[in-house]
Amino acid sequence: MLLSFQAGWKFKPPARSVISGHRQIFQSNVTCVLSQRAVENHRTQITAMTLLLEPVMIIFLAVVVGSIVIAMFLPLIVIINDPGFGGGDGN
Repeated sequence: MLLSFQAGWKFKPPARSVISGHRQIFQSNVTCVLSQRAVENHRTQITAMTLLLEPVMIIFLAVVVGSIVIAMFLPLIVIINDPGFGGGDGN
């Protein structure tokens, strides 16, 4: 009867529960440290990507705006250089 009663215990003996509690605290501390390192690594990667992406975006926008300006002024230059435009003598 004593063996069957011990097999049905729902609580761990005190020594085991203290050891397992210590392991859980240790694992929790390790998990916290690892998560902080992962967050710091993530922030570093985002900062590096942002530093590389900003000049690329500036160059891209400069090309787009430059092409729009050229597209606007090119017809004006062609009209100005055309001697037959404007009803002149055509020479």
